[in-house]
Amino acid sequence: MMLWILANVWRRSVRAPSQGFSKTFLYVLGAFLEQPPRLLYFNITGKVLVGLLLVFCLVIDTGYKSSLISHLTVKSKSNTIENFKDLLSLTNWRWGAERWSLVGAPTRYFSQHTDFVVQRVYKKMEIFETIDETLMKVLAGGFSFISFKNYVSVAVASKFAGSVESSPFYFSKEGVSIMAVFGWHTRYGAPFQYRFSNIFHRLEDVGITSRWKEEVITRRIQENRAAAIISPAAEYKSFQSASHQQEQEQEDGRHVVLGMAHLQGAFYLMFLGTCLACLSLLMETLFS
Repeated sequence: MMLWILANVWRRSVRAPSQGFSKTFLYVLGAFLEQPPRLLYFNITGKVLVGLLLVFCLVIDTGYKSSLISHLTVKSKSNTIENFKDLLSLTNWRWGAERWSLVGAPTRYFSQHTDFVVQRVYKKMEIFETIDETLMKVLAGGFSFISFKNYVSVAVASKFAGSVESSPFYFSKEGVSIMAVFGWHTRYGAPFQYRFSNIFHRLEDVGITSRWKEEVITRRIQENRAAAIISPAAEYKSFQSASHQQEQEQEDGRHVVLGMAHLQGAFYLMFLGTCLACLSLLMETLFS
């Protein structure tokens, strides 16, 4: 559109016959398809704009081809499982928990819950005796482990080198609260009850209790690592799984799907060409 407008403004200023819009449109379309027709007659203004247009088309076409190739070659990542509905929406997917964790409040939560989704999850839940067995099931794929977050975090960090984030496991962001509160039992009307409650609230507000919990978890992980005696086969399997995931992440990181953010320079270039063409048209009109 800009090329047609500038060309016709110049032609009108020199009283030359106007150029049809269809020819200009087909030329620009052919440039995008890398098969431009015979070069039309343009003045200096048109040549400046066409030159920048060809560079713009080159950048856009190259970006489109690269993006298409990356879409076809990079493996798409599956959606993460965040809640019980995601578990039920998957086909041929299993989940389970340790036997000791389904005692007390967790059992009441699943057995007495009125939600149909929670009832179906509880009905199809598999029971395991040890956490090592469940973690190996998760590593094999097609399986989810339902347990307490801090407990699983300590177990994973104890058995795999590094932090929880660098382990081959994914932790759901949407947890389920099955216990309302932990508290200290004191005699009703005790004179120290208000001061204890005030101190506990202050410690919680400033983050001291959270810091204590992090320190306890870190110390527990160090103790488990120091006392752990892992068999060579299990250690090799764990290391192999972690190494495979790290190589996969590095491989995916080398392939980047191009988006509009990567092609901003082409549009800046086209805008610059339009400005230069307008300036050239102004100079031709003034000095012709």
